[in-house]
Amino acid sequence: MRRYKANQSAAKKGTIRTKKYLEWLEFSFFMTNVPAKVWSAKVVGTIYRLRWQIELIFKNWKSLLNIDILKGTRTERIKCLVYGRLISVLVITMLCRFASIIAQFQFFRAISFHKVIQWLLRKERLSRAICFHTRCVLLVDLSSDILTLCKQKRKRKTTQELIDNQVDYMDSFEAPLFVPVADLA
Repeated sequence: MRRYKANQSAAKKGTIRTKKYLEWLEFSFFMTNVPAKVWSAKVVGTIYRLRWQIELIFKNWKSLLNIDILKGTRTERIKCLVYGRLISVLVITMLCRFASIIAQFQFFRAISFHKVIQWLLRKERLSRAICFHTRCVLLVDLSSDILTLCKQKRKRKTTQELIDNQVDYMDSFEAPLFVPVADLA
């Protein structure tokens, strides 16, 4: 599957992948200090996917909440900005958890962290709720818009489902329906 995708990508760019590069795509290397009694070697790759989930969380924080932008040089100002943004992240995470629980129990769907953050920032909903002490109204509005904040339905299992079921890393990939033999070489 990796070879197929690499060849497809190269074809779009008008390049050719080397044979050595394509051979290396057969391997995945993971290092861990977790004993084999806790996780089998085959499950480590699935667990490693959590790292990607963490990367996505930081990406959302940076792109939507601008936690990486600090203006000023005074230590006090920087500390205030960092603590303020971390408090904002905490409040937004709690609101996302609230939305996630509602979505799971009402619609059996997963919430999109990205969509919830955008919803909270749009029309300055979060700022207004905090300034005007209308947090209850915010929660009611969030509950009523919950379906629009859900992720699209998935055909494949989520990372959490793969981990809960201790699915082997390579077993978690679906084989393509048709891969031309020439693309596998």
